Amino acid sequence: MAFIQLKRALVIADDTDVYLLLMHFSFTKNITGKVFMSSPIHGRAVLDVSEAVERNLDIMPNLLAAHGITVCDTVGTY
Repeated sequence: MAFIQLKRALVIADDTDVYLLLMHFSFTKNITGKVFMSSPIHGRAVLDVSEAVERNLDIMPNLLAAHGITVCDTVGTY
């Protein structure tokens, strides 16, 4: 299966789980384009997912496991 590499992507969401999944897939799929996440609620910040991945490369391999273990949000219910 081939992946399309885009220059930029903007995901409209307001959820920590979505943010972590975006970080995870940006890291594991070596996405080279810029990925941003914006809340649908007016006035909230736009998050640069690509920058967050770059700043946290040392924890990226274990990010999803750590999020699940800490029982953040509803992850533990799945």
